[in-house]
Amino acid sequence: MTNPTDPSRTPARVALHDQMAGMAEEVTLVDLRDRVLTSSRRVTVRRRVVLSSVAAIAAVAVASGVAWGGLPTSPRKDVAPAVSVSPAPSTPTSKPTSKPTSKPPSKPAQPAHAVVPQRLFYLDTTGELQRLDGSTGAPLFQPRTESCGLTISPDHSRIAYVIGDGLATGDLVVASPNGAGKKTVLHGVVCTGGNSPVWMPGSQRLLVRQGYGKPREVLDLRGGDLAGTPLGNVNDYVAWSPAGTYVAYAESGKIVVARPDGTVVHRVTHADETPTGGFSVQGVSDDGGRVIVGMLNSDPGAVRTGFRVVDTRTGRTISLPASVTPKNPRQAAIYPMPGNNLLVRVPTGNTHTLSVVSPAGQVLDSRTEPSDFHGSTLLTSS
Repeated sequence: MTNPTDPSRTPARVALHDQMAGMAEEVTLVDLRDRVLTSSRRVTVRRRVVLSSVAAIAAVAVASGVAWGGLPTSPRKDVAPAVSVSPAPSTPTSKPTSKPTSKPPSKPAQPAHAVVPQRLFYLDTTGELQRLDGSTGAPLFQPRTESCGLTISPDHSRIAYVIGDGLATGDLVVASPNGAGKKTVLHGVVCTGGNSPVWMPGSQRLLVRQGYGKPREVLDLRGGDLAGTPLGNVNDYVAWSPAGTYVAYAESGKIVVARPDGTVVHRVTHADETPTGGFSVQGVSDDGGRVIVGMLNSDPGAVRTGFRVVDTRTGRTISLPASVTPKNPRQAAIYPMPGNNLLVRVPTGNTHTLSVVSPAGQVLDSRTEPSDFHGSTLLTSS
């Protein structure tokens, strides 16, 4: 009896089975479990790396948040803009070792011609020469009774006077203000009224008239020489300005202002100043614009002061400030000062007040004399 045929063992299937078996032998055996485990481990590693990265990023973010925020965030308030503050100056911790040697600048001193001079010279009623230093007075020299015409040099270093011979002339003597070093320098010198010896600028020469009828001459004390002068024929008072820039005198009822070489600058008519008629020139300003006039003497004595200021361009009187004008204008004694100022002396009770007046009429300075000088005559203004 024939056995039945297995359908799975058909020739076609047997051939396929054998072919598949051959291919299986050629393929390398692989452990699927190992492959699964390997894949699982790779996934785990990747997950750990990712988690580590995420953790690191989170840590950085947290750290950055703390660094930026400092503190946990809270509701924010507006903050005023910052204001810059300059640092305060540092204070020295040690003191200077020495005090500054310089003093703060003082108030500028007034020019000498704007204040009352500290040193002045007077002639008292007995003919004694006196000196005033500030507020202290002192007698200097008492010439002989028969002397006349005592005058002091512009630099106050010498005096000159004439010892009379009874004929209104005499010996011209030069000495120190205290009378020391007397020296007779010329004989027969006239000493009456406006013809008495007059000091010239520089304090080295004297304008003198030697004998009546003769012209005036200039005596140089350095050598004793006599020389001619443009003032030779002037027969009255002669006054030099403090700086020696002008000389003034009266001539035929007119005021004349000239330069040292004799050139006439001003010639102006002026009214009489005294009941006896006429006037005497007692001073002239440094600019030649003002002349001080006084009385014309009616005896051999000399007039030494003036009480009126005259404009040499117009002949008109220039008024003094009211504060230095006495009730009787003729009681004022006016003297030219350097810089065109005037020194005005007026009686006040039992003494006198000295004031410096500017060309504009402003009182620049005043001082009261000691009462001891009440009856004395001021000789100089500087």
